[in-house]
Amino acid sequence: MPASDGRRHELWFTLFALGAFAVLTQWMYAPPAAQPLNARSEIFSAQRAAVVLKELVGTGLPHPLASAANAKIRARIVQRLAALGIPTELQSGWSCDSVSVCGYVVNIIAPLAGTEPNGGTILLAAHYDSVPAGPGAGDDGVGVASILEIARIFQQQPARLHPIIILIDEGEEAGLLGARLFVAEHPATRMIKAAVNLDARGDSGSSLMFETGTATDWAMRQYAKVVAQPLSNSLYYFIDKLLPNSTDFTVFKAAGYQGFNFALIGNVERYHTPQDRFENLDLGSLQHQGENALATVQALAASDLSQALPERSVFFDVLGRVLLHWPASWAAPLGIALTALLLAAALGIKVRANVSGRHIAYSLVALLCGWFTAIVVAASLVWLLRATGAVPPALAYSWAAYPSGMHAACIALACLTPAVAARLFAGRGASWSLWLANLLLLTALVLISSLKFPEMSFLFVVPAAATLLAACFTYGKLAQPNSDAHSPIQLPVWAIALPVLSAGLVFIPSLLLTYAALGTDAWPIITAALGFVLLGLAAMLVETSATSYRTLVCLASIVVVAGAGTTLHRPAYSAQSPQRTLVWYALDADHHDARWVTQTDSHRV
Repeated sequence: MPASDGRRHELWFTLFALGAFAVLTQWMYAPPAAQPLNARSEIFSAQRAAVVLKELVGTGLPHPLASAANAKIRARIVQRLAALGIPTELQSGWSCDSVSVCGYVVNIIAPLAGTEPNGGTILLAAHYDSVPAGPGAGDDGVGVASILEIARIFQQQPARLHPIIILIDEGEEAGLLGARLFVAEHPATRMIKAAVNLDARGDSGSSLMFETGTATDWAMRQYAKVVAQPLSNSLYYFIDKLLPNSTDFTVFKAAGYQGFNFALIGNVERYHTPQDRFENLDLGSLQHQGENALATVQALAASDLSQALPERSVFFDVLGRVLLHWPASWAAPLGIALTALLLAAALGIKVRANVSGRHIAYSLVALLCGWFTAIVVAASLVWLLRATGAVPPALAYSWAAYPSGMHAACIALACLTPAVAARLFAGRGASWSLWLANLLLLTALVLISSLKFPEMSFLFVVPAAATLLAACFTYGKLAQPNSDAHSPIQLPVWAIALPVLSAGLVFIPSLLLTYAALGTDAWPIITAALGFVLLGLAAMLVETSATSYRTLVCLASIVVVAGAGTTLHRPAYSAQSPQRTLVWYALDADHHDARWVTQTDSHRV
């Protein structure tokens, strides 16, 4: 049980520093300001692109595949390209997805010349159809408007090294039909080496680069050099490969193209609804999407495409300003080296601080119990909310109308993780044993991720490196083994805080986007990831004042109860976050029976 009065302020300072970093990250991740209409002609201007976008989707009418409204959108796009002096070709034909959906699509194709036409071609793509439920200003009006603004810029510049083909295809929402037709039948596809695809699952937030081709290491070298505000890490790419989601880039990647897939995911509750309107669009998001597309297409068009060799990469951005990256082949040697150094440091500190192996084992069990308890509670709360209909069910489009309460509850549960561990093991020398146990847990995760899942290894390599640094300085301060059984040497507070803050550096940026990406499934993940970040504070909590310990536990418990309770008593849907409803026309020709069938996400009405 915590009893010391010496570490009252250090605990709150560390928590405040983590919170401040989360706020700073959110601020740094905000999209750039929209460039005005009179911006320099070579600069991407969201205001200019917005004029085009309003012309395309300003009526607020849906324009799905093969509709008259979509034909009008297509004619306007062709007119815009013609006004820029860019010839267009309409590719049409029947196309089918990998299951059973077929449709007649019309793709818009526009070539931009290059000085080396035999060296490979770059594809710039977006889709112009919307879902039947909404006008598609974000999905994918932003992509189309961005391409038209980029085409205007390219027409004013000298020809690039590699030719560029603009593809604005139809039928993406029905099953990537336009992209499938283009890749399967158009003769230009034989020369395409790389693609930049623009899509959206929302209408705000920064432009997220979440997928590349097989030459990820080569692609990230291009991306890091030219993108002013990078927002990406290899964890997104690793998770994307595990999910069933698909975009036109899925088709391009299967065809062997390298390149980049960009998307917006802010305000995902408007995705595929009537709320996906021009009036709701964040022009800063349009600016960032267009800037990223322009920069990466220019980089690809000037690059040596023969160097695009299959090689995975480990990468992550730092506050959306710098991208750190290295080949995935380095992950295993780096992980093994870090593991050896951390184990050596742990052994040296164990001896010098006079910590028993039995106490370290007890501490490791305490840490794991605290961690798993928080995760189980978070998962149980989500199950309860779904069972009572307070949030959408798991198999539906599971983004709640009022998620803030559960966001707070999951963060508070993570704060309770080290408190539970400190309560379970607070014996003699507990701070040292808990600190060493956390070091061993981190070491195991470094080794496993580096050998088996290199794309996510950065999550553990960064805090492991910080822990190793702290261990080296701590070892140096332990001049000799502690021989006084009643007065153990105190663990330096910075040795606790540094690994915790460094873990926050790599985990917090992803956590800020987790709910937008996964919906209510993200809540236990948020608790698990943030709980892991905070596990190191258990070594601080066993030496903090009893008052500070009780204050933390009481405040976190109140937030958990209030947050979950608030979510429980709020409706699952709202006007801003409506329930998705499908209306089917079912025809049974054999029995001469036809009817309209309504299917809701909740299956309750």
